[in-house]
Amino acid sequence: MLRPVLILVGLVAIFGWLLPQFIDYEEVWDALARLDGWEIVALLGLALVRIPSEALLYRGLLPGLSLWRGSAAYLSSNLAGQLGPPPTPSLIQYGYFRGGGFDADAAGLAAFGTFLFPTVGRFLLPVVAVFVVLIAGELTGTVVLAGALSLVITTVMGTVAYVILRTESSARWLGAKGQRPLSKILVRFKRRPITDGPNRAAALRTRARAVLIEGWKLGTVAVALNLFLTYLILLASLRFVGVPSHELSVAAAFAAFAIAFWAGAVIPITGSGLGVVDAVLVTMLVELSTASDELLVAAAVLWRFSYSVIILPLGAITLARYRRTR
Repeated sequence: MLRPVLILVGLVAIFGWLLPQFIDYEEVWDALARLDGWEIVALLGLALVRIPSEALLYRGLLPGLSLWRGSAAYLSSNLAGQLGPPPTPSLIQYGYFRGGGFDADAAGLAAFGTFLFPTVGRFLLPVVAVFVVLIAGELTGTVVLAGALSLVITTVMGTVAYVILRTESSARWLGAKGQRPLSKILVRFKRRPITDGPNRAAALRTRARAVLIEGWKLGTVAVALNLFLTYLILLASLRFVGVPSHELSVAAAFAAFAIAFWAGAVIPITGSGLGVVDAVLVTMLVELSTASDELLVAAAVLWRFSYSVIILPLGAITLARYRRTR
């Protein structure tokens, strides 16, 4: 229970103490109160359309999985991911896949893939964002700095992934080299040290290769579609609260979105990136836009509500049903 408490304290510190030093929350709520009914319906529609895109990824990893069961697995795991760190969502998805009649190996690989594909997509987002703003002619020092930092870390992670995937011997070598430093970090957080690093790295390579070979086509399409819909929710939120294109362009909004989601993958405090993504998103929007800070915060709040909060009641229903019928 300590982790949810720390997350709550962090959110209160950011949104309850830090942001009020710079913005007027009364103006934020006024911007949200001016939303029209059709704007709320449009955001609700985007949020609901995004659910099957998650289920499409699951189906790519488990041919034969129904979109209905995949959607229920996403809703339940999304609810758990708001407070639990990775791999909490994957564990719940594994239970759904096993309940759908798939054997343990197939369900385990699919649950691993539901974490792997979105994570890879989020790591690549800043690279795509740099190209987008470059083509749009809106490359700024802030985007260059954030993009360069993310590119360096993404390159390091990509190199590690390449070494793991190249051969089993290279994976075992990396597991042996990383065993001691990772164990020191785990011990500091009162976790058990790693005693079989080479074997774990070899097992990780086997799972990753199986997932990538079996589901890379549909998985890539599903992740790209899901991220695009998530970005559309942010763009719609910005326009609905009154941030026009001349104050924040489509390309700049995408850059802010990409860097925020990348930060959520690098610092996975929760499965949904709650807190980290929101703080980075607000920071980047304020940095890249000439609109008032209050409107930008209102857009970020509206995006978070439409992206994850609005579907939490559906997740509560599916998770309660899963617990009764498991």
